[in-house]
Amino acid sequence: MKIRTIIGAALLSPCLVFSAGAGDAVDELRFGGTWAQPEWLDNGHAEADQFGINAEILFRPVNISISGRHSGESGGFWHSVFNPRPHIGGLANFSSNGSSYGYAGLTWHHDLSEAFFLETGFGMGVTNGSEKASANRAGLGSKVLFHEKLAFGVNLSETMTAVLQFEHLSHASLFGDNNR
Repeated sequence: MKIRTIIGAALLSPCLVFSAGAGDAVDELRFGGTWAQPEWLDNGHAEADQFGINAEILFRPVNISISGRHSGESGGFWHSVFNPRPHIGGLANFSSNGSSYGYAGLTWHHDLSEAFFLETGFGMGVTNGSEKASANRAGLGSKVLFHEKLAFGVNLSETMTAVLQFEHLSHASLFGDNNR
């Protein structure tokens, strides 16, 4: 079982990642702490500098066969584009006035070299956040949000990886007028 460390900034999240066995549908389990809306990143945010825990399950890649490659066989950039990993996860905020959320979607892993990689993700989320702004709650405009993530990682060893990860939730003004 592999253990990796993941560190994010928009949500500063040191995580443990466990890789499942080859026959399982689950590829990784990620757990960690979060730092939501750091004051230095988003000055004046109603929910600045809040902490919580997050967890994410990444499933095995979809494995669409392209260019005659077999399922699970690495094939560079285009192979990673057509073979995302489904994910499901969530964040539990420790603050009584903080927003928590759950999400599901797809994660794309792109090796930049043997040591470095890039991950992108897109999906949908549901939050307990306030739809209207108040003095201590951000107005999200909708309980249903898009969930995007961008991560840059480095393989420190076969069993440890460090990742700088940014996550964003928004409804792009599609589900309401207010879109913080």
